[in-house]
Amino acid sequence: GLFRAWAKVRYGTMYGAEGQADYYYLEDVPWTIYFHDDFAIHAAYWHDRFGYPHSHGCVNVPPLAARWIFEWTDPVLPDDQNALYTKGDSAGIWVWVHE
Repeated sequence: GLFRAWAKVRYGTMYGAEGQADYYYLEDVPWTIYFHDDFAIHAAYWHDRFGYPHSHGCVNVPPLAARWIFEWTDPVLPDDQNALYTKGDSAGIWVWVHE
């Protein structure tokens, strides 16, 4: 689908699937761009199987690539801020996810 990003977070905690076998809790996930509900493009420091299904719906990328994407996209997150929310604003980038 085609989505507009609604948040950029430099470092944050991600968790989900509580009470299930695939429960996860990850701290300090860097370079995250949320684009649809809780789905995001973000760095994945916990695996190196990029290009294969290995997430709960997010787009996992290597940390250096995630940082480049994060810094390249608008709106720019000021150095003194950890997060910027653009929900309801036209400032968020467009993200096109397809197979």
